[in-house]
Amino acid sequence: MPSGCYRIGEFELNVSRFEVRRGDAAVKLERIPMELLILLAERNGDLVTRPEIVERLWGKEIFVDTEHGINTAVRKIRAALGEDAEHARYVLTVPGRGYRLIVDSPGTVDVEAPAADAVPIVPTVRRAGRWPRALAISAAVVGAAAMIRPDWARNALAAATGPRPIRSIAVLPIANFSNDQGQQYYADGITDEIITTLAKNTSLRVTSRSSSMQYKNVARPAPEIARELGVDSILEGSITTAGKRVHVTLQLIRASSDAHLWADSFDVDASSAYPLPPTLAESIARAVGASAHPSAERRVSLEAHDAYLRGRYFWFADDFDDAAQYLERAIQAQPDYAKAWSGLADVYTVRAVAGLAKPGDVMPRAKAAVRKALELEPGLVEAHLTLSGLYLFADWNFDLADEEARRVIAASPEFAEAHHLRSYIMIARNRFDEALAEQRRSTELDPFARPWALGFVLMRLGRLDDAIAEFGVRRQAQPQDKSVRMYGAEAFRLRHLDQASVDELAALYRLSNNEPLALGIEQAFKVGGARAASEFTLRQLENKARTTYVPPLDFARAYARLGDGERALSWLEQACRDRSPRLVYLRTEPDFDFLRGNPRFDAVLRAVGLDAIPAATATP
Repeated sequence: MPSGCYRIGEFELNVSRFEVRRGDAAVKLERIPMELLILLAERNGDLVTRPEIVERLWGKEIFVDTEHGINTAVRKIRAALGEDAEHARYVLTVPGRGYRLIVDSPGTVDVEAPAADAVPIVPTVRRAGRWPRALAISAAVVGAAAMIRPDWARNALAAATGPRPIRSIAVLPIANFSNDQGQQYYADGITDEIITTLAKNTSLRVTSRSSSMQYKNVARPAPEIARELGVDSILEGSITTAGKRVHVTLQLIRASSDAHLWADSFDVDASSAYPLPPTLAESIARAVGASAHPSAERRVSLEAHDAYLRGRYFWFADDFDDAAQYLERAIQAQPDYAKAWSGLADVYTVRAVAGLAKPGDVMPRAKAAVRKALELEPGLVEAHLTLSGLYLFADWNFDLADEEARRVIAASPEFAEAHHLRSYIMIARNRFDEALAEQRRSTELDPFARPWALGFVLMRLGRLDDAIAEFGVRRQAQPQDKSVRMYGAEAFRLRHLDQASVDELAALYRLSNNEPLALGIEQAFKVGGARAASEFTLRQLENKARTTYVPPLDFARAYARLGDGERALSWLEQACRDRSPRLVYLRTEPDFDFLRGNPRFDAVLRAVGLDAIPAATATP
């Protein structure tokens, strides 16, 4: 075999050509997985630790979610080689350490890939100084036996040391077994409420909804999912609705052994189904020995609860009009439903921040809704977080926004949304180190919720190369995410990588099923370069404004990119009159750099309150 080539079973890895082949056919493998495969092959079957992988693939100065990046790369390698984690022949996991690859390469002894049940994985036993002597001897025997029967060894070690306590859990999407698939909203809603109740009312660390929902309709072994999510246990189950009856079946699985810890089924009348999540949370907590405290949930009517679950279903689908409609129905059915008021406030706020509605039309309604939610339930953390967002985006009161955000974080330290919002507040306050730390914490807690968020903060801080690297990892892991494409295009443009920027925009348009726009911007760039692409974008904004609301800040950016300072300033002033929420980032928008020092631009900064902010505490 030529130098730089490795035989992996029926596959051949050619390092110099950066490709994998199976016979005469090339096997598709993206850059990051390919680089990891090369690293594993070069080690000739020796262990490659996760820190070594991070340094090789991303470097020491990293801002990406490397745990997720490594897991994704390994999955893609295994898919390319036709194996999975449960039946691995080539890429072998060394639990808690890293990976090794079984290869037949030049200069090494030929190695046949062992069967999955013969992989000699020896548990690492660390002897604590105060362990009883009998336990130390037992561990030594287990370690020796692992070379013969690794499965028996793992079981024996668990028997000797005792099972580890369950401290974390992932609630997988509850399956809808009803004949009516229109009941999917109900199954998703119950999943969401179980997650929320467990997080609020028990000592367990609970994986977020967005992370758990990645496994909807995915047939994967529970231990594999648990490893990816970093949890001790998995809760899975099903729900069936028939008339006024609700049947729920749940089982709790220990990740390390794939053993069932607890299982139960519940048959309830739909009118009394709302108290079910607190009941389940208490049962689960008892099953794993976690502490729990009673839920303070109020009794909610069947009609109100059903409308609320539908509203949440549309909220997570980014269908804000339908979400508002059903949340309003929930409030009409039960006016003292605090969570419905809080959800409605979220819908109004997001519509303004996302540029879907004029702020003056929806922000007053958001403020009224959140005040009502807090009047009904003063300790509702979701409402306090919405209030923080309103102080930031509607009132431009950064001190009160930060006070509310810190209050939420103190009450719920693992609430990823609170850390995410506080990163925005810190950007507005020019406290860049804190902004980055908060968003990194949010991403660690909930890597699937906003895959673009860490890259967005890095971009706002001027760390364009780090932002581009982050967007690259996210694009590989979640290629269908439109926001990753949108912000990735902006990062490339600011870095003057114009072709890459246009490619991302075209991919974004195609994800939105808009082939004419994709072809349009590609053609504009081909004919006239970056300026022509910017002019094309401006024309699309003008066309859109004929039928729907377009934030004036979008026009200000478009004219600034074309160097038209007069029109950019006019639109900025209009954005200020409209109280455009995203003006809070004006200090960190490079498109307006050429206007800094202009009296009109400085007047907008003062109106937003950005002129009073101290100098940055970190250099972006």
